[in-house]
Amino acid sequence: MAPSSTPTLVSSSARLGGILALAERSERYRELEGRLEARESLVVAEATAGGRAFAWSALVAHGGRNVALIAPGEDRARRWRAELGGWLGDDRVLLFPERESMPFEASAPSASAVHQRLLTLWRLATAQAPVAVVASLRAVLEHTIPPDDLARRGRTLRAGDTLSWQETATWLFDLGYEPVTEVSEPGTFSRRGGIVDIYPASAEQPARVELFGDEIETLRAFDPITQRSQADLAQLDVLPAREFSLQHAAELAERLATAGWGAPPPKPPMPLLHIPSSSTSSAKEATRPALTRSHPLLARPVRCSTISATARA
Repeated sequence: MAPSSTPTLVSSSARLGGILALAERSERYRELEGRLEARESLVVAEATAGGRAFAWSALVAHGGRNVALIAPGEDRARRWRAELGGWLGDDRVLLFPERESMPFEASAPSASAVHQRLLTLWRLATAQAPVAVVASLRAVLEHTIPPDDLARRGRTLRAGDTLSWQETATWLFDLGYEPVTEVSEPGTFSRRGGIVDIYPASAEQPARVELFGDEIETLRAFDPITQRSQADLAQLDVLPAREFSLQHAAELAERLATAGWGAPPPKPPMPLLHIPSSSTSSAKEATRPALTRSHPLLARPVRCSTISATARA
């Protein structure tokens, strides 16, 4: 029998990743690296899409740098992510999307967009190798949770840990998780007897926590569609499910009062919106002001200077 002529499938990152080593032979690329090492600003003019993606990918793969690319719009950001993914692989190119709701719009942002934003921040904080983060300008300007709060307010669960249901339910509420009958979306949890299902913001799949009394017996991932348990988990990182926290609400109220926001007009021009304490996190999210001094994508120390790329799309 003649041997099969079916070609072996190889990922695009495997085909293209080895070519990045050739960047060191380019005089222009060495000049780019030298300028960045000296923390100098520079302008990359008239760069083609392929050349730009090659240079940024080489800085990540061989320059040992985390690279943040700020695109003028969401469509351009997704296109850049696809271009870099061909060189680095999708696991090393993180998309930080927009929240999809307009500023001051009285509607909750997309749950999937919030989950992707939090997942990108978590992967950036825990990455073992340099990565590229692609975001639109609007996505960077939108408020998100500080990196310290993201790690401090979270918790790692392992088999054998003690897990009191009453304390856990209160803790999950504080993190922005919503109780549901069946967990299928990020930021939700449910309980059935001694089984607690959680879909953490830092995970791609939900997890099933099986309890024996107040002790965690097993941790397993499960399929959100079939609800069937899958592989065992060594640990489960449960992070905040929302990009804001009410922990410092009292301090914020005092700051607003000091700034002259404490006395409302006697006859407001429109009915005031009141959100009771029992409202869902989505309702609070829709009316939360974007009060922040820095952005996690730009808050970490970086080794490079500013790059202004005037390039063709």
